[in-house]
Formats: sequence, structure tokens, C-alpha cells
Amino acid sequence: MNSLFQLLKLIRFPNLAIIAITQFMVALFLIDSTTFSTIIGDYKLFLLIISTLFIASSGYIINDYYDIKIDYVNKPDRVVIGKHIKRRQVLIIHSIFNFVGIALGAFVSWWV
Repeated sequence: MNSLFQLLKLIRFPNLAIIAITQFMVALFLIDSTTFSTIIGDYKLFLLIISTLFIASSGYIINDYYDIKIDYVNKPDRVVIGKHIKRRQVLIIHSIFNFVGIALGAFVSWWV
């Protein structure tokens, strides 16, 4: 359970929620002649949002990976990499998230 909490901390879950809500709101208010139920049921939009979240998570992870020395100086109590999750595991998670995000984006691009 602690590892899951640390992973959510690493991928900056509140920021990802803001990204998802923003994409949903843009789709709802900028696309003409759509209703709330149409937007909710659109699996292509859902996959696009999930793709964006995976890529953003991957970016947050690699940023924390390369800024670890600076983070130990500026905010040593909030460092996740090396303390709670091994550096090698972080790179593997980054690679998986990147691959999944790009694959989902490529899959959705056939319809956009």
C-alpha cells in the first residue's frame, strides 16, 4: 500500500487529475452539438485522455529521476526515488508509461 502511495506521489496524481478534467471540459465546451452523455460515452476521448495521462506521468517520473540531487538539497523529506522506489524500477515504470501512452495515442490517431 505504501508503494502505491509513493507511486501516486511520484506521478503527481493531483496534477494528472487537473489535466484529465481540463481535457474533458475542453471537449465538452468547445465541440459543438455535443451533450454531456455523448462526451462521457466517447471511448476515443477517454483513450486520448488516458494516453495524455500516461505521457505526463512518464514526464514527471523522468523529471524527478534527473532532479534527484537537487531534490535532496531543496526538499529531502519529499524525495521518492531511491528512498521508497528503486532507481531502476523508476526507469522501468517510465519506459512502460511512455510506451503505453504513445501506443494509445497512435491507436486513437486513426479516428482523429
